[in-house]
Amino acid sequence: LSMAVFPPLAAGLFPAGPGDPATTAILLLALILGIVAIGGVALITILKRKPGLIFKTLTEDASFEIPQEVRAQLPGLPDAPAEPLERHRRMAAIENAGRDAACRVARDVGVLDLNAADGPGKVWVLAGPGPQGATAMAAARHLDSLGVQATTQLLCFSDKLGGEAAVQRKILSAARLRLVDSPMPRPLAGVAKLISGSDAEFLSEARLKDLARILESARSAGLPVEELDEFSAHYVPPPPTDEDVVIPAIADALSCEETRLLDSLAMQNYGLPGAALMENAGYWAAREACFLARGLEAERKAPAPIVVVCGKGNNGGDGFVIARHLLHWGHPAEVFLLGLKDTVSDDTGQNLKLLEDAGSRVCPLFDDTQWPRLEEALQGAALVVDALQGTGMQGAVRGPALTAIEKINAARARGAKVLGVDCPSGRDCNTG
Repeated sequence: LSMAVFPPLAAGLFPAGPGDPATTAILLLALILGIVAIGGVALITILKRKPGLIFKTLTEDASFEIPQEVRAQLPGLPDAPAEPLERHRRMAAIENAGRDAACRVARDVGVLDLNAADGPGKVWVLAGPGPQGATAMAAARHLDSLGVQATTQLLCFSDKLGGEAAVQRKILSAARLRLVDSPMPRPLAGVAKLISGSDAEFLSEARLKDLARILESARSAGLPVEELDEFSAHYVPPPPTDEDVVIPAIADALSCEETRLLDSLAMQNYGLPGAALMENAGYWAAREACFLARGLEAERKAPAPIVVVCGKGNNGGDGFVIARHLLHWGHPAEVFLLGLKDTVSDDTGQNLKLLEDAGSRVCPLFDDTQWPRLEEALQGAALVVDALQGTGMQGAVRGPALTAIEKINAARARGAKVLGVDCPSGRDCNTG
């Protein structure tokens, strides 16, 4: 056909003419290659659209199931419990243990050495798939808040993380902190300390070998290694001291709107649970309350009674966290709630339950017959924690909140110290 339609081309390709054997061989080869090409295209199309037509017999006849005895030896995928209170308890433990580890490690790598030429040393964090790994990742986040460069390396691939560890990885990723999503050993040049939260019981044999190689490499290079303690849902931060490394707060004064925007960004853009924000806010306020209580005890040469008055919103939740930490640190407080227990917000309610589980009793103020109990407690109070209203307060204060504020002010007039959570209740944060 080509020789008939394109004589010049044919003359160039087949100078001997159509009857020549070489010409016939070339034509046959071209025909075979064309048939093979058309068949290949057809086969690829069938495989893409309906692979079952080709592999129907194989998929029907072949079945594969992991034997039960083998399945029992595989590491399980850790996850957070379904029960809300226990899940909240574990989240608080992860936050507290991670923050404490970060503050301790920051001291070790020189965050307090203001004369260091290059700043504090770098930290390498190994994180497993369970709650210990979640704690390690929380520590990496707090180290960043302290100005310490921390790199987190997962000891398994991200699809093998349990629920609690997955939440912490999401926060690190959203904040664009240094994250290595592969368990393969990496060079640790320039690292001052290694933290390991391995969750070894949840790692496969191959991943355990990776962990061993990383730890052996670090130790052979003389790198200090700190292995985090086994995770406990009932972790209690140690009592504060003057020598503690403290995560600094920003210095700028913020409006109510800016403060709420920061909370919203932390939760929506970075994935931080609201309960984690509440736990941290409550911890740092409890630390201040603890120092105040110690000073008052030294002045009085006697115990300094503490009263915590909480609202039903997030400010009240901070108050319950404060009371819980003070209780663990040997400063039990009388705690009051302005309203009924079943009317508080979600995170606030969980912290109320955690406080009661720790052994404290919360007295609800739900009608006029309850006010004498608050008045009696305030009469002897040396320190009052005001957790009634925070930055969300709008308009004039009325009703029971106004009554509670007046009673707290009366205690202050009698000489009690008053610690306001976020701000003094009833005070407009924008205007003062």
